[in-house]
Amino acid sequence: MVVGDVIPAGLLLLAGDPKAGKSLLAQDLALCIAAGTPAWGCLAVPQGSVLYLANEGGQRSFRARMEQMLGSEVAPTNLRIAYESEPLGARLEAQLDMWLTEHPDARLVVIDTYASVAPETRGVNRHQEDYNALAGLADLANRTRAIFAPRLLNPDATVQRSAFPAPGGAGPVVAAFIPPRALPGGLATRLEPFRSRAPRTVGWAIGACLVASTALLRELGPFDPDVFLYGEDLDLCLRARAAGAAVIYRPDVELLHEGGHSTGTAIHVQQRLEMQARRRRQVIATQLGPHSLRRDDLAEAATYGLRALVGRRRRENIAKLRALRVAQKSPS
Repeated sequence: MVVGDVIPAGLLLLAGDPKAGKSLLAQDLALCIAAGTPAWGCLAVPQGSVLYLANEGGQRSFRARMEQMLGSEVAPTNLRIAYESEPLGARLEAQLDMWLTEHPDARLVVIDTYASVAPETRGVNRHQEDYNALAGLADLANRTRAIFAPRLLNPDATVQRSAFPAPGGAGPVVAAFIPPRALPGGLATRLEPFRSRAPRTVGWAIGACLVASTALLRELGPFDPDVFLYGEDLDLCLRARAAGAAVIYRPDVELLHEGGHSTGTAIHVQQRLEMQARRRRQVIATQLGPHSLRRDDLAEAATYGLRALVGRRRRENIAKLRALRVAQKSPS
């Protein structure tokens, strides 16, 4: 997803009446994604490079709208603007392909308007001609740099907790004090994305099954040998996000996951919990820094402590809280 649960990755057409504000909407969205600020004030967006082809309305009109939106702020450096371009079927597809290759953190390309790049109509089937002209753009849009995670099911066919928001943010802290299922649907699935019924971008997913292109995995590099047995999946997903690649949860693909076969009974339960806590803290400290680590410690401690307090799997959560305390005292 590019914008919350509203705009998916891929090729989209924005249609509406003339002078209805389509360009203004697209320009505002481009600024939000380039700056990494919530779209329309409330929807999370992944920050990245944006290319805006402002082919209609003129440079003066575009700049005037930009100055009005920015106010006293400076335009993001990763927002690229072009005021003219080749048409589709000429060199535009190749130019866009080159730009996407040169900007691996690309998040959005806006062509304003489609009419400004549409090829000349030679036949009578305008629908088919538009379809053929847009096929090249659709192919570009579908080359997603991402790690994909399916929905995992327990042996009893219940949904497994396998996809999560990024650690170290405010969301997990909120979820520790307010049950996500008591919140509105969009916010609930943001805090517990494994419950989502539609594909969505997530912070990370467990490594029982992760799918990505060989090229992306090579780009991200090998697994860190110091993060062994627990934490490799979190480390890989956070490195992917830092490199501008998305982690996408696909609930339409389901796999049965029994779990626990890597270690079985070879490691005592408390020892396993302590290893998990240490690895998690190690990865977050390395990839996200000390501030995120402190927030994640707070979220984890509050989650385990409050669950134990209300009698929800009390012994298990007390054991997890004890493991976290041991991990916090361990040398980093």
